[in-house]
Amino acid sequence: MYHLLELNHTSFLLGLGLVAAALRAGNMKEITYKELLKLPRDSYTLVDTRDEGSTQYGTIPGSLHIEEKELKKEMESYALTLSPGKKLVLFCQNGIHTMALQEELEKRGRDAYSLEEGYVSYLRYGSENSSFPLMNLMPVVMSGYLSLVTKVFKDFAF
Repeated sequence: MYHLLELNHTSFLLGLGLVAAALRAGNMKEITYKELLKLPRDSYTLVDTRDEGSTQYGTIPGSLHIEEKELKKEMESYALTLSPGKKLVLFCQNGIHTMALQEELEKRGRDAYSLEEGYVSYLRYGSENSSFPLMNLMPVVMSGYLSLVTKVFKDFAF
């Protein structure tokens, strides 16, 4: 499971390489969470490509969960059958992993986008907007809090 603060140097550089390659090729299509909210909900399908462990911390409401490895393995099938006629908006934790997936779906004729900054953009939007349903964020907040408490007090017996 990835956390932004736990990305190692190699993963970070690999992610930057993917971004640079996509930008050079001109195939990268990103959409911000704010832009996504302006689209009619029935015009796109939102796909969470993170692993099962990451989705337990929360996901964007209404999204489908198809792990990155599954999507890569069955790319041709998903390109043909997943919500025909709709945009596909893919997201991972921070928006890096879905760029290559978006490009592959585009090559197969799909109108696909990577959600800029991934799930993090959804969390950021929620923290910046008072009208946002913050209860959706509680599992993320509580899991971080419990993780911190566990680390700090791991050597103490209660």
